[in-house]
Amino acid sequence: QASRWFWTKAWLKLRRRPWYPSGAMNPPLSALISSIDSVAVRGFEERRILSLEYDSRKVVHGSMFFAFPGLHADGHDFIGAAIRGGAAAVVHEKPLSEYRQEVCYIQVEDARRAMSPAAAAFHGRPSRSLRVLGVTGTEGKSTTVSLIYQLLNLAGEKTGFFSTVNSDDGTGEKPKDFLYFYFGFFTNNQPLDKNGVTINFGHT
Repeated sequence: QASRWFWTKAWLKLRRRPWYPSGAMNPPLSALISSIDSVAVRGFEERRILSLEYDSRKVVHGSMFFAFPGLHADGHDFIGAAIRGGAAAVVHEKPLSEYRQEVCYIQVEDARRAMSPAAAAFHGRPSRSLRVLGVTGTEGKSTTVSLIYQLLNLAGEKTGFFSTVNSDDGTGEKPKDFLYFYFGFFTNNQPLDKNGVTINFGHT
């Protein structure tokens, strides 16, 4: 058992995917459940959660899988695949025809909405140590974010941002080649320290 956990953690460090940064905390399942507004919880058993996933192909032993409904594909149809991949917990909206004893099932009204506080809890709620500015609207969000970012940097404030064009997590501005869904991305390294971040809130 100890050997399996060792190799699982080693594999996760090698993956280096944006959604699961290397500094994540591997919190207990109870901490994530308490952050979610759940309808029902079945099969709870305390364990460490190693990643949050909404793609069953990326699930590993110890993942929490979120079954997102969609127009062309429904995450509920891939719960079985996620469990076979090692999912320790499943967050779902619809009642299921089967509940396996070794898996914790968390039923919620909105799986996408539930993933946001779960991600924050998973990463140790980093936004609590940051001053956050959110920019909303139909047009001009990225431009506004860029202006705020540049002004704060010129004023000597270490600032990061996420927009639909590019981003800066505190280590330098870079093109944005993937879509951020939730504010759970800052690792325990927290390169922004306790300064600020500006986020462009688009439609998801």
